[in-house]
Parts: sequence; C-alpha cells; structure tokens
Amino acid sequence: LQNFGRQARRVEVAQPLAELQAVDLPPGAETEVRVGDLTLTPVWQQRRDLFTCTAPAAAGKVTFTSFHGQARDTQNVSFTAPAIFEPLQVTVHDPWRASMAAGRTRHVRADLKLALPAEHVRAGTLLARLVSRETGENVLRRELRGPAAAFTIELDVQGLPWGAYDLAVSFADAHGTEVLTTTRPATVLPDGPQQIRVLNNLVSELMDARARGLLGSRQIEFMNPRQGWVWFRAAGECTLKLGSDALLAVETGKPATEAMRLLPAGRHTLAVSGTPTDLSVRAIPALVYNVYPSGPQISPFGKNTWDRLRQHTLANTNMIEAQVVDCPEREEWLAQGRLWIGNVQAPGLLDKTEWTVERMLAVWLNPGKPTAHAERPGFSLDKLSGVQVDEYYSSALSARNLDLTVASVAQLSEHPAFAGKLWIPFLAGKFGDSGGELLLRTVLGAGWPFSEEVYLGEMRTEAENLSRIHASFTALATAYERTCPGAVRRMIFTLMYACLPYCTTNCYPQADFRVHLDMQMQALATEPAFFGLWGVQPYRSNYVDEEILHCMGRLLRHYAIEGKTDRMLSDPYELKHVVDPDFGEGLARWQVAAAEPGSVNAATFTGYGQLQGRYPVGTMGDTFAVMTRSAKAPNVISQPLQGLTPGRLYSLKVFTGDHADLRAGESRKDVQVLAITVDGAEVQPGGFSHPFRSIRGPAAFTKDKPFWMTYHWLRFRATGPTATLGLSDWATPGDPGGPIGQQTMVNFIELQPVLEPGAQP
Repeated sequence: LQNFGRQARRVEVAQPLAELQAVDLPPGAETEVRVGDLTLTPVWQQRRDLFTCTAPAAAGKVTFTSFHGQARDTQNVSFTAPAIFEPLQVTVHDPWRASMAAGRTRHVRADLKLALPAEHVRAGTLLARLVSRETGENVLRRELRGPAAAFTIELDVQGLPWGAYDLAVSFADAHGTEVLTTTRPATVLPDGPQQIRVLNNLVSELMDARARGLLGSRQIEFMNPRQGWVWFRAAGECTLKLGSDALLAVETGKPATEAMRLLPAGRHTLAVSGTPTDLSVRAIPALVYNVYPSGPQISPFGKNTWDRLRQHTLANTNMIEAQVVDCPEREEWLAQGRLWIGNVQAPGLLDKTEWTVERMLAVWLNPGKPTAHAERPGFSLDKLSGVQVDEYYSSALSARNLDLTVASVAQLSEHPAFAGKLWIPFLAGKFGDSGGELLLRTVLGAGWPFSEEVYLGEMRTEAENLSRIHASFTALATAYERTCPGAVRRMIFTLMYACLPYCTTNCYPQADFRVHLDMQMQALATEPAFFGLWGVQPYRSNYVDEEILHCMGRLLRHYAIEGKTDRMLSDPYELKHVVDPDFGEGLARWQVAAAEPGSVNAATFTGYGQLQGRYPVGTMGDTFAVMTRSAKAPNVISQPLQGLTPGRLYSLKVFTGDHADLRAGESRKDVQVLAITVDGAEVQPGGFSHPFRSIRGPAAFTKDKPFWMTYHWLRFRATGPTATLGLSDWATPGDPGGPIGQQTMVNFIELQPVLEPGAQP
C-alpha cells in the first residue's frame, strides 16, 4: 500500500475468515500487508529453488477501505495465486554472445530478484559464491545483509583462471537459517590464442591451430562456452585425444577426419601426437536426425537406409532419434561418441490409461513400456542416450497430465539410473500457460534441452516467405525468453522439412522447397534472437525423398558446421519454369487439346489441398484441371517450360485424383492414368505413379475413410533453355489405359532443380 497524498490515511484490509487489519500511512509512506498464505511444494526433492503453489479457496479476495476525513474509498480486489513460484531468480549475463569485446571476461554479472515479503528481505542475508568447476572451491564470495528485492551483482574475475564456474546464491533468514538456494552456470572466457571467434548464431570457432600458431603444440587448450556439442577436424598424420577419449586419427594423404562430442562448459585440453597440418575445434549445435529407421510415405522413393544416411546426412548429424536399439547401427553410432535417443509417445496423448506419477516414471525408466503403442521388448534405458517425448501442445490430450509429467520428470532428473541421459520433450509454444511454463522450467532446471516444433509452410512469393519466417521466428524466441530467460540456448529448433503427403509444408508448386529450407536455416544462423541456439532438428524423415534428405544434409553442413551466413543455394525461391501450376487462373495459361468439346475444364473443390496434405491448412490446392477421358482420343494439356539450364537435372511432381469420387465422397484406392512427356529434354529412368491417401480434410473424408490420389514423379536433364511439358489422360497415344469417362483432376505441377551430390549449390 502506498499513500500518494499529502495527508495521513487510514486503510482497513478485510478478508473472509481473517481478522480486520488497520494500517495508518503517513504522506508518501508505503508498506506491505499480508493478504494470504500459499502452500509451496518443491518441484525437486533435493532442491529449494522452484515450487508449485496452492492457496485456500477463500484466499485472494480482499476489500481495501481508505479513510480521509469523512470520505472513504472502497476497492474490492481479487488476487490469483501463482501456479509457479521461483522465490530467488538469478539470471547470469553470458559473456558468449554475437558481439564480444576483445580480451578475456572481466566481470561475472547476474540479475537477482527476491520474491519474498519486504520484512523478510530486510532481516535476511544473501550470499553469492563463485565456485570453480575444476576444483570445487569457492573462489569469490559476496555477502549482502538486507539486500534490495531486485539488483545486479558484479564480481571481478580478472584474477581468476578462464573456464567454467557455478554462481551459487543463497538466502538466509534473520536466524541464519538458509531457506533458498539457486545455482547457475557462469563462464570466464579466455583471450589470446584461446579466444572464441563467433562465426554465426550456431557456430563459434574455439580453436584454429594453424591460424593461431599452435599447430606444433603437443597440448592445445580450448574453451567450450556452454554445455553442448563440439566439432573437431584434423588433417595430416596425427591423433587427437581428449583425456582418455581417443577422438580421431588421420593418416598422411587421407582426407581430413572429423569427430563430435557433447562436452560440458569449461576448459578442455587436446593431446596431439604426430604432425597435423590442420586442426580446428568449433562449438556447434545438436544436429538431430529424426527418425531411424524410416521409409518415405511415397514408398517408391525407397527406404532411408543406413547407407543412404551415410551418403547424405550422417556426417552432419550428432544425435539420432530411433525406434530400434538392437542393431549394429546403434553400436557404430555410439562408438563415434554420438547419441542414440529413443522415441517415446507422451503418456495421455493417444492412450486411455489413467496415469499416475509412478506409472509415468516407470515409462521414463523403461522406454519400451507401452503408452499408445505396443510394448517394445529390449527397448531399454541402458541402450539409449535418453528419450525424446512426442508431444505437448495446448490442445494435446497429453497436456491434461502436465502436473503428473512435471512430478515424474523432476524425480527422473534425480534418479541415479537416468544420470547423464537426456529427457527431451517436443513442445509447441509452451510459454503462455502455467502448466507449460512449469514443464519448461523443470526441463531447463534439470539441464535438459527441449524440442520446439516450428512448422512453417511455404508462402507464394519470396517477400512473403521471408517476412513470415522473420516474424514467426523472432516472435517465438522473444516469447520464450520473456517467459524463461536462457530458453533459446536450450532449444532444439524443430523445423519441418516434410515434402511428401500426407503432411507436407511444400505447399506451393511455384516455390522452390529447397530454398524455403535454406531461408529458414539462414534465419536461425543470423537472426539475433537465436544466438546460441542449442540444436536443429529437421522433421521428419518419413515425409522426405532422397533429394530433400541430401539438400538438408548440405544445409546443416553449410550453416551449422561451416558457420556460413550467406544462403547456400543460388537458385531463386520463385519457380518460373511452369506458369500457374495449380490452375488458379483456370486453363488460361495452358494449351489445351481436348478430345471432344467439354472434356477439359477447370474446377474448384474447397479442402482438396488439405486432402493432399498441404500444411498448414489453407486454400492452396483447391483449384485444378479436370480431364474427362474419351474413347476417341487423349486429352492433352501442355505448356512450354522456360528458364532451364542446359545439362542440369530437374524433378517434376504432379498430383492427380478422381473428380467423381471426390464429389461423391467415395474412398477408392486407385492410380489415375497420366502420361507425362517432356519434349526437348532427356527424361531419366525411374519415374513412377503411386497412390497416396488423405489423413484429414473436409467431409465426407476422415482418417478411416480417406480420399485416394496419385503422386506422379520423374526427372529429366535439360538439353536447352526450353522444353515442352505435356500431360495426357491416355497411357500412350494409342491406348487409353484407364476407364472411359473417368474425370482426372490435375494440379501441383512442381518443377524444381535438383541439387546433385557433389554439385556446387
């Protein structure tokens, strides 16, 4: 209460089931009054820094009556008890950031906030200690009696060795009893040959032995600025060891060898033997492949085998989410010092189990236990580096169990069987509600990362796409940092690279999906809000063809290992080879050779694009051409292709469906006949036509009663700057190949360049 007037005021405070309080306030004075008690329950059994709150039902309803002379003013106020209580908040200013001053760290700064009654703060003592992680000793100590409720503390660390420390802050009451403790990591960054050089948001150079004059050293120190992944590369004839860990060995005349390790923050020492000609160390993000094993939804593209992954993406990956454990691939991967993460369905997401804390904890400790799916014998915790849990978002049924989830994972973080392992939840915007915030704070408090789902579909133009990426990404990072400072530095950004039905962000055939991915990766590498991002996880391999798998692997290398900031691909976002590939202007842009009058038309069906799996849902894909097959001759629509590069490989995709079935609400698995010709180019072998089903869409179609369509695909190599695309509803010029009278819908005619292995992007 504060008296802003020039005369004394008397204030009466009335509450249900409580005695009346009377306060006399001189002019300008302020005071606190007690309005209720909260029952605090610690989230962790062995810590006192985060609590959940409950209050009596009658608490929080308060009437304030202020008197001055004969006048009175009455206000009825309702207080809502906080669901989460963090009584001692400590936010350390991380010296590792995009723009760092030259030289070593001079001060450790932290913002402190005590959420306690003022009388307790005045009577208590705050103690801040800087503890060396190498020795465990207190190296600096600051004691403050009756501290302010909020202030910034600054510790001079110029005399300390560079490395990792813990800032341990505690608060003791008037009797000297320690009632609150909070510990946060703090770092002192080096200067000189060990100074960190930032390349982009995702990559920092920790050591370049050649450039820094250390190539002949037998021991090379480097500083890892946070708990996270570190990449090593060496050439020449040498071996590198990190303690007892043999990182890599390379022979003269052989290509440079790479390794990756998940390391704690702090000072590390490389033991070097032999004669390296190059040696580099970089801080990089977690690079997660999701999921192994898998096969694309369009099966003719072939399974994503280990050999395929080795060719396209394993060199640019350090974590794999897997559904199997008893396989040689796991042994090979773990032997490289990388992580094998088990896929687990979130309890309550799809199942009908009555969950308890004990039942959830049993799942985390034995990931093979069933939730929504059958039990997986042998899928045990000792064979995994951790688990990734799918998923928690506002409307998800798993979100109903967040209190149980929090209690179970808090216990898990202190369970000896889970020591050194990761519990990684898939989240989607869990920063706006108390349950989601509590889960987030619990995960971060346990030292784990979280995977944030950010599934952006293409926009029609490059300007629209760039604007949306910037606005969406920045808003997300800002919201998380506002809710929980430091959250972005523990976030695994999960972008969708799904390009195949039934869930594809490849929404517009006039946009190059590869460039769409490039633009998102560039934003993560350069938008200031994402500096220090913990990881990147393209989602999900069963919606990806080999072409996009290869491109994504190259993008991860470009931005997340090489540390580049410019776009990898030189191709434009907007594809100009085919004009109006979704027939938004009807048939105006197409040359039509109809077999008979009225056998080729343009049409619209609301929700057809959704049936095709275009995500997120919109109106794209609701327009198409319809060819009604005639017995007299084929219907043909064609268009000259423009802007081709001679010698370059292109891929072509076309979707078809049966218009009569669509209008009748019929579900019939069938392949619509469509002959595709590209005159003036070299069509490559391996093209196919394959049926696919819808999962969601307008009535009368459901997951159990899908609409069936056909995915047509081929590749050609351009022999000149132009060619002619032809689409016919006859199998060959002399054979209809399909039912006479069938109404074949055609749209999503996407023609985009292929990034071939080894080719310059």
